[in-house]
Amino acid sequence: MKQRVVWFAVLLVAVLGVPFSVWAATPRQTPTKAPLAVQATVRVVESVPVVAPAVAVTATAVTCDPLTTRSLYGWFTSNTTGSVYNSSYTCAFEVGIAAYSMFDDRIGNQQLFDYTMYTVAPRQTINLNVKIPDCKAQLDIFRGPVLHSLVGQRYGERLLSTRFPNTTLCAPPVEEVCSQGQISRLSGVSNNQLVTGVLNIQAEVTGALPQKVEFALTGAQTTNYTDVNSPYYFMGNNGSQPNGWDSSTKPEGDYRLSATYVGLFGESLAIRCEPVAVNFSIRRSTPTTEPTATSTPLPTATNTPVPTATSTPTATATNTPVPTATNTPVPTATSTPTATATNTPVPTATNTPVPTATSTPTATATSTPLPTATSTPLPTATSTPLPTATNTPVPTATSTPVPTSTPVPGNQCVPQGLGTAGDFNVFTFGNITQSNTDIEGRVAAGGNINFQNFGVGVRLTNSNGTRDDLVAGGSLTYTNGSVYNGNVVYGTTKSLNGVSVLNGTVRQGQPINFANEQTSLRNRSQAWGGLSANGTTVYEYGAVKLSGTNTTLNIFTVDGAQLNNANGLNINVPASSSVLINITGTNNRMQNFETFLTNVDQTKIVYNFYQATSFSLSGIGIKGTILAPFADVSFSNGQINGTLIGNSLIGGGESHHYPFNGCLPAIPANKSVER
Repeated sequence: MKQRVVWFAVLLVAVLGVPFSVWAATPRQTPTKAPLAVQATVRVVESVPVVAPAVAVTATAVTCDPLTTRSLYGWFTSNTTGSVYNSSYTCAFEVGIAAYSMFDDRIGNQQLFDYTMYTVAPRQTINLNVKIPDCKAQLDIFRGPVLHSLVGQRYGERLLSTRFPNTTLCAPPVEEVCSQGQISRLSGVSNNQLVTGVLNIQAEVTGALPQKVEFALTGAQTTNYTDVNSPYYFMGNNGSQPNGWDSSTKPEGDYRLSATYVGLFGESLAIRCEPVAVNFSIRRSTPTTEPTATSTPLPTATNTPVPTATSTPTATATNTPVPTATNTPVPTATSTPTATATNTPVPTATNTPVPTATSTPTATATSTPLPTATSTPLPTATSTPLPTATNTPVPTATSTPVPTSTPVPGNQCVPQGLGTAGDFNVFTFGNITQSNTDIEGRVAAGGNINFQNFGVGVRLTNSNGTRDDLVAGGSLTYTNGSVYNGNVVYGTTKSLNGVSVLNGTVRQGQPINFANEQTSLRNRSQAWGGLSANGTTVYEYGAVKLSGTNTTLNIFTVDGAQLNNANGLNINVPASSSVLINITGTNNRMQNFETFLTNVDQTKIVYNFYQATSFSLSGIGIKGTILAPFADVSFSNGQINGTLIGNSLIGGGESHHYPFNGCLPAIPANKSVER
């Protein structure tokens, strides 16, 4: 056997001029940390014929397509080792193995821990080795250069194999992020200050700007606020003008305000640094002095001055002046006492107590309560309900029938097509329960909503109370968080604790007919699911690959069982075209893979789970809108850049505000739901 191999190598060198190193080269490695002494195993295939065209082996190896992976096969043999086989007769490839630390289940937040690079020669099998962290990691075997960061980029078709050793997530890189930027101080208020009036409190940042600054006020009143734009003010700012926090309208007591620098690691991992805090107090002197001014003057004005004013001046005024007018001596005897009795007591009794008794209490009683009683309720009672009652239903009534009124299925493209639900980031017919995350756009549920440590509408524009951003058809239970730019509406009962509604109001009402929306969306979902595909679906190496050529609307059908176990999703269609992906199956999931888009924008994609009654999302970044109107959705972690429509929703996944703005097929108005 050895002799045959040697003679075969000599034949290549002597006759064809092919260096033996090209055919059976020892792999090259470039470790990032401690060098790894890895010797590749060379497997010689005896039956490979050498024909005349092989003379160009050396040139072909140089000009081989560096992007192709059709000749490469990779697999793992353990948590630290893997292998790659190159089936090409002519091409050598650069391959590698890398370990990425995992802080959560999002690919874009992983951090490169270690990697090693090799060259695999034609018809060669090599072994690869890499170090791994003592926490959860993703191992990748790939072709081409290593990715030092996964922010905005993935291996895609270059990926040959993947493995996930360990189960405990790695500790977040707090020190790394917080050393790049921090809050130096809170300006606008001093520690232990007795405050009055409007405070403009700013979190001054040095170094890299944060993703956001989270303010938390505790004490006599609790308020949470998040500012995402520099400069970072408590209660935000309008351009260069801070909105301010008016202490005159807040309860007396002691307060503590903390500001937390939240940095971004990777694509979406929020790192919270050590907060900076300040203590201050609100004390008012008016309530203390008013009782003193009222109680003391009244007894004095009533008991002492009144008898003096009545007995002494009256007798003097009646008896003394009459004799004075007649006799000369009498005025002399009475002029001094009379002047003294008349001038001194009377002004004292009349001028001092009376103004004190009347001016101070009266002004206090009239000026303070009356404006408070009249100015606050009136604007609230009149301004808030009127815009809400007129603005919200009107778009709903006009926008929903448009797609359903066209009787030609599939042959026309109707803009939007999702009715009222298309105006929301998350829309369900039943309950929503989420915590420790946020929905960047609007959210509506026909049932109950239960939020904890939650934000709503941070990426929306300020509606000044003219838009309903949080709508619960049933009860609303909300603990700690903020609704940033619109109104809160609940159907039956509400419980709001530590929740700030910053640019809207809270009211009871039913602005959305959820029953109508449910019927309409279920009709459409099933009608779209029955349309014929005009695009191509390919299942290859665990990935689902969709390609279409229609410049307006590309329709695909995907087997739900294939998608459940997919390791990637690729969509390639003409720019500006819309995409409708109909997924079969009643029990569906999308987990632990990335979506790769070519030409198409994520705001023009709809994933239609028209048969699903159960649907789970985890460890994934969805690019596009999900329509699953029959499904109870479990969204444990990850993110969606689009609208999520389901029967119900539970979990901690993030919903990012990328509303669908493409076209969907028109459906008959009389189409009924078949279940």
